[in-house]
Amino acid sequence: GDDGSAPTRDTEPQAVTETTTTTDRTTETTRTTSNSDISVFVLNGTTVNGLARGLANTLEQEGYTIKGTDTASDQTRAATLVMYAAGKRAQALRVARSIGKGADVVEPIDPGAAALSQGASVVILVGADQNVTNPG
Repeated sequence: GDDGSAPTRDTEPQAVTETTTTTDRTTETTRTTSNSDISVFVLNGTTVNGLARGLANTLEQEGYTIKGTDTASDQTRAATLVMYAAGKRAQALRVARSIGKGADVVEPIDPGAAALSQGASVVILVGADQNVTNPG
């Protein structure tokens, strides 16, 4: 009798686990969509002309959808920041990896960047660390 009842008990929790797995898969699917599903706006946070455009061009070659570029009001950024719209953290992490950055530079978008972003999922505030043409 015990052998017969154990699988029945395992089956019920499995259904619950499966629901969780399905949710995880949905999250996974969002993360594994093509780069073209991720819209990016690039702000130049430095005084180096063309830095945002250069990074935007690189991301565009990787298939990301570029919403545009602009100059940030603060042009004294030393480090690049990757900001994300509500619910788009996974996309921001992917973009950060594409530009050689880790999760430590990813944070929710601030109102100022959101206002300039043209509805992009991810906004990159380029810092001097991205100036590979003239490093230092």
